Amino acid sequence: MNVTTSKFFRIKIVIAVSFLIFLSGCWNSMELTDLAYVMGLSIDQTKEGEIELTTHMYSPTPTIGAQGGGVTTEGEYFSVKTTDDSVFEAIRDIPLHVGRKAQWSHMRVILIGEEFAREHDISDVLDFFYRDHEPRFKTYVVITQGRASEYWGIKPFIERTTAQQIRMIQESGTAFSAKARETRMLDLALQLNYPVKIATVPYIERSDQTPESVVNTGLAILPNGKMIDRLSTADVHNLLILTDEYLSGTIEYPCEGEEYKQKNRKDSLEVTRLKTKVSSNFSKTPPTIHFSTKVQGHLGELQCWTMATDEERQELQVHIENSIKTQLGAFIKYLQDEKLDVIGIGNILYRKDPKQWKQHEDNWEQIFSEINFEIDVEVNIISTGMTTGDDLTEE
Repeated sequence: MNVTTSKFFRIKIVIAVSFLIFLSGCWNSMELTDLAYVMGLSIDQTKEGEIELTTHMYSPTPTIGAQGGGVTTEGEYFSVKTTDDSVFEAIRDIPLHVGRKAQWSHMRVILIGEEFAREHDISDVLDFFYRDHEPRFKTYVVITQGRASEYWGIKPFIERTTAQQIRMIQESGTAFSAKARETRMLDLALQLNYPVKIATVPYIERSDQTPESVVNTGLAILPNGKMIDRLSTADVHNLLILTDEYLSGTIEYPCEGEEYKQKNRKDSLEVTRLKTKVSSNFSKTPPTIHFSTKVQGHLGELQCWTMATDEERQELQVHIENSIKTQLGAFIKYLQDEKLDVIGIGNILYRKDPKQWKQHEDNWEQIFSEINFEIDVEVNIISTGMTTGDDLTEE
């Protein structure tokens, strides 16, 4: 090695060492054994008026591989209850019980008891989770019948934790039944910041069956963040049609004829595609809102109709169209009677004409109750699901 090369090598070493001085170490690192991973959280109120948090945590358990595969031992989750005047202080008390710091980035769902939701603006109690860097805005928010903390005692059917089971109920109900509507933390924040500040949050109950389970029974309605009422699953179905959020599900329609009406018999259409367009005219008095819905699907059940000819197919399609119109009309009338713009018509006005919205904002509930709604439905049956359009038992 000549003198020039040796000198250049020494200079590189000096530069490299000088950079090391400015590199920070892992001074604030946390090991896995220092953390307790939160799967879910419930929020209730004590008799004294304090906030009661019940934190549903994952309990890491060893696996036994003696049977050719991993067999997980029981006790995969546990719950810790803390109370205080603020959410943050109640959270800071968790290490006093667990011996580890709560980690929130894997939280699946937040449960809020109905009593608490009716007395408080839930956006206030969730403020910590919007500000902190760990919770994700994809976390689901759910209102519970009764105390939310009691739901952590229900064992999941398939999932490893109750929190994950409740989350999957929301996802699957929205995707496959059209009787549920997901609400994540981000969705809730957006709904409460729209001009019409009405949020809808999934509502769950404890079933009477054995073993006990969780069942989604509709949506809680929260104007300005406080629960005042709730929608049934049938109402949610209609809401998803009107807001063009319908993914997959079935539409029931009544059978005709006194014989079937007395037995309340119904047939069903499996929806493969549903599209709703909304047009508005706010220059009229009262304003006019027009819904145009196109439905495409297969016959799911055929107990009291036949569809062997084109004429019978057209007749059945008209019957289903009229049935859908009746259902949607009844749902809209209920919303107008209660003066609840859950559909978001005021938001449409704001996007279309912000100045006009400002003029009507203070009196919007009354204006909404007087709007003239028009509904058009077009149904296209693309398959009977069989080689014929007759009743299976019909000769």
